[in-house]
Amino acid sequence: MQPPSNEERSVKPEVHQGYELEGSLFERVRSWTDLFGFLRLARVLRGALSPPLVLLSAITLAISTLLAASFENHAMPIARWQSGLSQMDVTLGNSLVFLTRLQILPPGVFRGFAVDRLVLRTLELSLQWILWTPLLLILFRQGALLSVGRTMEPIGELIGRTRDRGLAVLAMVGILVGCAGIFLLPCLLSFYVAKFPYLVTPGTLIGLGFLLPATVLLAGAYVSLPIGVASLANEEITDPVDSLSRGFEAVLRRPLTVIGLCLASALLLHIVHCLAAAVSGTAAALVWTLRDHGLASPGSLAISRIVLAWVPCVIGTNLAGLLIGAMYLLIRQSTNEQQPEDLWVPPPKNAIPMPVPKA
Repeated sequence: MQPPSNEERSVKPEVHQGYELEGSLFERVRSWTDLFGFLRLARVLRGALSPPLVLLSAITLAISTLLAASFENHAMPIARWQSGLSQMDVTLGNSLVFLTRLQILPPGVFRGFAVDRLVLRTLELSLQWILWTPLLLILFRQGALLSVGRTMEPIGELIGRTRDRGLAVLAMVGILVGCAGIFLLPCLLSFYVAKFPYLVTPGTLIGLGFLLPATVLLAGAYVSLPIGVASLANEEITDPVDSLSRGFEAVLRRPLTVIGLCLASALLLHIVHCLAAAVSGTAAALVWTLRDHGLASPGSLAISRIVLAWVPCVIGTNLAGLLIGAMYLLIRQSTNEQQPEDLWVPPPKNAIPMPVPKA
């Protein structure tokens, strides 16, 4: 065996020093949103007062309230919005009363037909879903974009993608109702059989056995359905079954994450609503002062209160949709470990092709 040469002797072996694992945590964090993901929700606040979104929310809310007044009495739609979004005295002049006085659709016009109440309720919910689906898709998409620090897409481009994705949303709702109906129909039959003697106990127990899965499915839909709609708004593949499964996956696998994000969103929504209600209440007080000094007519006062009553409702509806879009990305990150920045972007329609190099 030959002895090593001088060159081989001069080469020193390299020993791996290991990884630096004892460094500061903040040195490995790119930003605060990596450490506290819920801080992304605060980024959508700048979209709450976006004029196009506010206008779309106001139009949709007005038509929805008028549609609800056509099927129900005045008390239920008013209580629905006052208890959910607006609690100030300015809501006494709720816009629903003003809209029904226009007599475009008299209150309860559909209740005059000899149709079962269940059929009317199904018709109303179907019309409401068709009305709200385009707005929800737009708000969920814009909220997701704002949460990752991107600019909002033009409304025209979003409306152009609403048709196919809106049909997928309606199909998702139909699938959910159909799955619940598979359990509800035997439940109704079992309770009907329980009316006969000697069949009360077995019929009731069998009916409850079918009722519990249906109620679990419908209760989970309160969370899974908005998540599914947000998935259709932000993912390239418009599969209603896949989107609905994403929603139930979040409910079953990450319930604490969903609850925490809902609480953070509710806090932001409450703060913004209080600010909007304070502005509308102050404006209403100023209009009342002008009326006391004879500078405003009673008709102007009534219309002003009606319009100002809508301000907290419209802004709250707009912000709630944006927050759900941001929540979807955080829930997706928790369930599938997919980064929020990995957000699908549609290819440009009029993209200029790259020049082909000559041989």
